[in-house]
Amino acid sequence: MELVGRHFLRRPRWYLLVTEFDWQADGDPTHRPFWEAATRRTLLIQQCADCDQYQFYARPFCIRCESDAILWSTACGTATVYSVTTVRKQWVPGFTPPYSVAIVELDEGPRLLTNIINGDASIGDRVRVVWRERTGLPPVPVFEPLKSELGEA
Repeated sequence: MELVGRHFLRRPRWYLLVTEFDWQADGDPTHRPFWEAATRRTLLIQQCADCDQYQFYARPFCIRCESDAILWSTACGTATVYSVTTVRKQWVPGFTPPYSVAIVELDEGPRLLTNIINGDASIGDRVRVVWRERTGLPPVPVFEPLKSELGEA
């Protein structure tokens, strides 16, 4: 609690000042469940217990009804490409061009920024989550084209 004048200011449990938090030891408490699930190759998104709205990225409250009754829910892992572009210039070490950057809309509703790997995808194509490994860090969710039963992309 913070002393303001002669009164203590009560902050919500999720509210932490940067100086009150050991980022190296604890990470971001709002996103911790997401990254813990990622180590198990499980894609988690938040769901409001009051209005059933799904959301991604993690927040301490619902973006629809502002409730703080937020639960973590396992996403089915499939999505539709909402937008996609091909990066042809080296911007980030370790990402050798060309590579695809996309916004995908999860079947549950939220959209997330990701990479498309293992093939090309166009707007409207179906994709599924796979995981990009990182040394010393949890894997990152990326997506690949969802193959049909005929083996087509």
